[in-house]
Amino acid sequence: MPKKLDICFPLKPFSTLEPLVWQLFAIKLGDNNVWTQPSVDDQCTHIFSITSIKDHKRYDYILRVPCPGLLRPLDQGPWKELWNGPLRPDLTSAVAPLELLRTIPKIPSPEVVAFDLTEDNPLKWPYAIQKRIVGQPLTELYFALPHQLKCVIARQLGKIVATTLTIRNGWAGRLVLCAEGKRVMVKRIDDESQVIPYEILDGKPTKDPESTLVRFAAVLRNQLRAWRKKPKDPKSEPQIENLEKMKEIFEEMTPWDIWDYTDYCLCHFTLFPNNIMVKGPAEPAISGILDWDDSFFTPLWISCAPITWLWKGKSAIEDDTRLYPNEPPTTPEEVELKRIFDKAAGPIYARFAYRAQYRLARELLSFMIFGTHNYERLKWFNSLFDEWAEFNGARMPYVPF
Repeated sequence: MPKKLDICFPLKPFSTLEPLVWQLFAIKLGDNNVWTQPSVDDQCTHIFSITSIKDHKRYDYILRVPCPGLLRPLDQGPWKELWNGPLRPDLTSAVAPLELLRTIPKIPSPEVVAFDLTEDNPLKWPYAIQKRIVGQPLTELYFALPHQLKCVIARQLGKIVATTLTIRNGWAGRLVLCAEGKRVMVKRIDDESQVIPYEILDGKPTKDPESTLVRFAAVLRNQLRAWRKKPKDPKSEPQIENLEKMKEIFEEMTPWDIWDYTDYCLCHFTLFPNNIMVKGPAEPAISGILDWDDSFFTPLWISCAPITWLWKGKSAIEDDTRLYPNEPPTTPEEVELKRIFDKAAGPIYARFAYRAQYRLARELLSFMIFGTHNYERLKWFNSLFDEWAEFNGARMPYVPF
């Protein structure tokens, strides 16, 4: 019998529920010899490592259990203050992108082998079981690699980014699952009551697309309307002021043709080394991309944020002065890494990645979606407001690097 562990579970000590985990695996995967151990929790999910032995072979899984009372993901920003519904655990935004990516082998991602969005299961709680991706995070490994192996990673990651740009939809929104959990859907970004199936026919979305201008103007209008209905207090006044600033920037960006698009693609907002798995130092091939939980269908240029850490290293990750740092390469090695990545990422990426107006628009939409709810994001927003005023006043030309 596996050794019992006394680790925290959403409702009670995990040691009292561990037999239910064994029961779950026996029912879903036919595994009767299961070991459990704690893993690193993220902000919204308890994560457990599961090892099973079946027919003398070892299988490694991840069991994900949502923390109770979490609202995801729009409720993290200004929507959280306006939410009147019941608190509920939610795994749908974590499972839905992986179900979509299951059909796209060019993007290595965790495979979900079983999930239940309800409490009608042995755990009496929603869960998802994923196959553990072989390898280790790129976090420390990448920066110690020789230049030629960094070039290998840059090329592979560029191809993955190019593939995400081909996953299109006619709506801006987040991926969810239908109530039965059998179909991937898209929830409109500002109105969760509006949901359409994610369907692609001959490479094109089956639904009529909507313009970025119309959709995100509606996002701002709806947020402003909701906040103005609230009683005036020290909390609401800054939110309204920031939304008014966003509206001002949004309107001033219109002549720059930023909003003249009807194509939306799948966007991974956090392509950092900690979310990239590689097989190992001797074979630094990308084995998986993690953390698709907050992925959205967004305008193409949102997905084209420069992956600056590829050529600038840790300094780009540790840079907290901007939401999207954009540091040009300065050494021959950095120039080569950027060139290799840009070529692999393709012409759409190159078109949108480095022009200042798209960088500033990326920041604006991030604040519109996720809010300015903490000191760091508020600092970044104020920097955006100041930089946009300078940029728009000077009509600064695009200078490629």
